[in-house]
Amino acid sequence: LDRKWNALTVAVGLAGGWQFAESKLDEFESFGGALWVTAGLPVTRHGQVLLQSQYQARADSVEGEYDSFTYGAKLLVGSAKLNGFAELIGRHLQDTPSTVDDSTNEWSVGIEFKAAPDTWVSTGFGARFADAMKEDRVFLVAAIRWSVSTGPNLR
Repeated sequence: LDRKWNALTVAVGLAGGWQFAESKLDEFESFGGALWVTAGLPVTRHGQVLLQSQYQARADSVEGEYDSFTYGAKLLVGSAKLNGFAELIGRHLQDTPSTVDDSTNEWSVGIEFKAAPDTWVSTGFGARFADAMKEDRVFLVAAIRWSVSTGPNLR
């Protein structure tokens, strides 16, 4: 697995949402749908480019929500357990009022390491990390220790 951490991968997803009034199958309302496409492309033995796009079509009944196209790219350089990264994420909203910002872009760079199976620790700077420093945010650092034994630990 460590040798193939940056292998070529492609994933496609499709989803839809409906509400059934009073749980009746013949009385439903659509909330819209979404389509995702994600790809991972190897760059030599020590790198990978990740690409993702998502289109969400919202139903007219979902107030305050708009159709959107989200895209992103992430360059990883390192190994299966430690990486440096640079990423760009953008979003474009369709048919918005003039008071709504219809396009956003965010970037960040940093490092990440695998702390445990399915657990990564990531730190960096850029727009993606800026929310952690806002007044209304809580930034928590904690330690949890687990142990398994055949008898009591306290004597």
